[in-house]
Amino acid sequence: MVTRLTLLLCIVLLATFASACQSAETVAPEPTPTQWQRVTFFATLLQPGFAINVPADWRYEVSDTGIIMFNYPRLLNLQDDGTEMLQGSVVANLTMLSAADAQRLGARNAASIIDAFIGAAADDALGPQYRDVETIEINGGDSAQSYVSVGGSDSVLLAVELSGNYVLAIIVAPEGELQRKSELLDQIFDSIELRVSN
Repeated sequence: MVTRLTLLLCIVLLATFASACQSAETVAPEPTPTQWQRVTFFATLLQPGFAINVPADWRYEVSDTGIIMFNYPRLLNLQDDGTEMLQGSVVANLTMLSAADAQRLGARNAASIIDAFIGAAADDALGPQYRDVETIEINGGDSAQSYVSVGGSDSVLLAVELSGNYVLAIIVAPEGELQRKSELLDQIFDSIELRVSN
């Protein structure tokens, strides 16, 4: 009787221990939520601009022509000596095309904005050869993108429509890095909003 009771107690303890171990293995730690900073660009007070969320640990510069954002603190200070980009680094250059700018280009949608810029690059035999334009949806609007891989780095040319205006972005990263950061980049570009100065 004592032996059966001891055996039963051992089985219950083992089952409890196994259950505790199994539940501990399936509980994954919560990922740290991304902290954001809101950045706004206006070319002039008479033209619309845009606002975008940038991760709080990224750097950015606002100029007369747009916003440059990057995740490596000294990325813009590095010499352009033809060496490959630092592993894990991403840099994006964003500019605004007003509805009037798009009309001057003869652009009817985001894909034709990309076509206009790819066409200019295609005329230069030494320039990057972008792939076919892919239409996508960003933040419920008309958007398009095209990829190119050159010298160990990937680049995407992205056009996002904002009420007839367009944000044009060139995003560059070491080969494979855009794919690894695709979820974060989606969150960044989904946050774009048109801004009109008061």
